[in-house]
Amino acid sequence: MSTCCGATAAALLSRLARIGDAQESLRIAAALPGLRERGPGLFTTTNCPGRCEVCGTCRNDCADCPRCRDFDCEVCLPVVITPRTAAALDAALGRLADEVYDIAEWTPQGGGGPAAEADTTVPACMADRGPWFLRCYARAFDDLACDLAAGRRPTPACTAEEIALDLAIQDAERCQQDEPDVHAEQVAAHPSSRFDYRWSILQDALFQDKDYEGLLYHPSPLPDVDAEDWFGEFDNVPTRDPERGFRR
Repeated sequence: MSTCCGATAAALLSRLARIGDAQESLRIAAALPGLRERGPGLFTTTNCPGRCEVCGTCRNDCADCPRCRDFDCEVCLPVVITPRTAAALDAALGRLADEVYDIAEWTPQGGGGPAAEADTTVPACMADRGPWFLRCYARAFDDLACDLAAGRRPTPACTAEEIALDLAIQDAERCQQDEPDVHAEQVAAHPSSRFDYRWSILQDALFQDKDYEGLLYHPSPLPDVDAEDWFGEFDNVPTRDPERGFRR
C-alpha cells in the first residue's frame, strides 16, 4: 500500500474506532481504499453503504431509490467527486501544468514571453511575469493533482491554486464535450456513477469563495506586491510542503 493510501486507510480506521453510530460506521467502512487503489480509484461512486435505515436497501448507486433520487436521505448524500470525475480532473490538471511549464521554459528572465498568447491558461494580468513565477504557477496545478492522488478533494491553498482549479474544471468539462474519445480513454479504468461530471457542483463545493474570479479576466498587469500574494497560503487550510520542489 502506498504512503498516501495507507494514511487514508489509517485515518478512516481511527475514526471508525471512535464512533458508535451504525450508519456512520457503514459509511466509513465503505470508504476504506483497496490495497491496490491509487488516485481516482480512492474516490467512491456512492455514499450509500447499503442497508440504509432511512431509505432501505439501495442498489445501483442509489439510482433506484426514490428518496435518494430526490436527495431526501440524510445518509446517502450526493458524491462530489467520483472516480471518473477525479480522473478527468486529474488529466486536466496535468495538461494545464505542462502547458505552463512549457511557457516558463520559453520565457526570458525579464518576462514578456509566450504567456501573453496563452490567454486561457495564464490570466492576462500575469502574462508579463518571469519564468520563476510561471513555474510556481504550474506547480499549483501539480499540488492540486497531488490532492487527488491521495484520495482527497483538491483544496486550494492559495489564490494561484484557486485559479488553477477553476481553469482545470473548465478544461475537464471542455474535454468531455469536445474530445469525447480522449475523455473516454482518461476515465475508462474507473467505475461509473450517476454523480459523474457534475462540474457546476465542483465549482460550488471546492472553493471557499469566488473572490479570485476577477483575476481570471483582469486585462492589465498587476503590481509586484499583488503578484506575490498569489502564492500566499490561506490560514484555514493545510499548507503545502515548502520543500516539495517542482515536477519539471
